[in-house]
Amino acid sequence: MGKSTAASISLPADIAKEIDKMARLEHKGRSAVIQDAVRNYIEQRKWQELQLKISGRARRLRISSDEDIERIVDEVRS
Repeated sequence: MGKSTAASISLPADIAKEIDKMARLEHKGRSAVIQDAVRNYIEQRKWQELQLKISGRARRLRISSDEDIERIVDEVRS
C-alpha cells in the first residue's frame, strides 16, 4: 500500500459503533474499515466524473441508443 499518513476525524457515535461492528465482523482494525470506505468513495466519485464526461460527449455526438453507437461505428468504418 505504501506510506501512510495519520488523519484525525470526528464521527457521530452511531457511525463509530457501526465501524467497530464491521471491523469485528471482518477481523480488521477500525482504520482498515475506514480506509476501505474512503477508497470506495474515491473510486465512486471517479466513476461519476467519468460518466459525466462520457454523457457530455454522447450528447454532442447525438448518441442516445445502441443504434446510435452502431451508426457511428459504421460511419467510422466507412
